[in-house]
Amino acid sequence: MEGEAPVAPAAANGVAVGVNAPAGRGCELDAVQALLERQDGGAGALLLDGEAGIGKTVVWEAGVASAAKRGLLVLTCRPA
Repeated sequence: MEGEAPVAPAAANGVAVGVNAPAGRGCELDAVQALLERQDGGAGALLLDGEAGIGKTVVWEAGVASAAKRGLLVLTCRPA
């Protein structure tokens, strides 16, 4: 319908597929999804580390979005 944002289909790993979908990050996205699936109401943590430009921010954003869809509280921290 006019005025509505398009809805991207979900990939097998639960991350939306669309223009900004992370390409070539299947293993990383699967690890994030596995972490989210193990959450039982307790605390969990995810640390993304690596060289600049390898896609950490994209994986992080996909993970935060997936956690929010699951109704999980997400606390984030990024350097200034």
